[in-house]
Amino acid sequence: MIKRDNLRSDLVRYTVVLMSGTLVAQILGYLFVPLITQLFTPNEYAEQGIFLRIVALGSALATARYELSLPLPKADVHAFRLFRFGLRVAFFTALTASGISLIYFAFVGENAYDLLFWALIPIMILLLAFFNLGTNWSIRQKVFKVISFARMTNSLLGNSFRVAFGYLGFGASGLIVATVLGQIGANSWFMRQYLKATRNFRVKARSRRTLVLAREHRDFPIVNPPQVLMELGCDVLE
Repeated sequence: MIKRDNLRSDLVRYTVVLMSGTLVAQILGYLFVPLITQLFTPNEYAEQGIFLRIVALGSALATARYELSLPLPKADVHAFRLFRFGLRVAFFTALTASGISLIYFAFVGENAYDLLFWALIPIMILLLAFFNLGTNWSIRQKVFKVISFARMTNSLLGNSFRVAFGYLGFGASGLIVATVLGQIGANSWFMRQYLKATRNFRVKARSRRTLVLAREHRDFPIVNPPQVLMELGCDVLE
């Protein structure tokens, strides 16, 4: 009975922490909206929307959805091996996206804005991949306040840079760069957890054990990405 009460109290506490962080992040976003909408045109917002949709499509593939497997292993070291594996997949995905962006810019790009647009896509894909991995690792470690702080930092930092770049007249490039900077700020919270786990577990970058764990959880890259890609692909085509 005592254990059930403890589980319920922990669940309530964790839920409150997550909801409070999300709520504060949304409130911050709403507070900035009236100011930001005065600084950017609808066309500039549309450019940002295209950027975010492309990034969302790439990030769906970036980790092969291995971030969803992090809460499952019994041992933390095994979960961290999957974290490292998912991060390696994300690096290769980002490199592939860099090559595609370079080729596309070579044939279609016309100015510095196009170069910035396509150069930031693989960077943002990698940032989102690390954010997703860090979020699920934090869930496993039950450090929900880290997730809340990351979301609040993303909202506050990203919107602050949008306002600053809007006043400077940076246009769509300002919106995109501000989004990237906000994500970097959010990821700094998860980077602390990652570095701490790296010191504790000392997992090698390449290991047979890691490959075994990846094969054990191969349902995630096989089953989940196609569905996500179909949903995001439809959004991009709309």
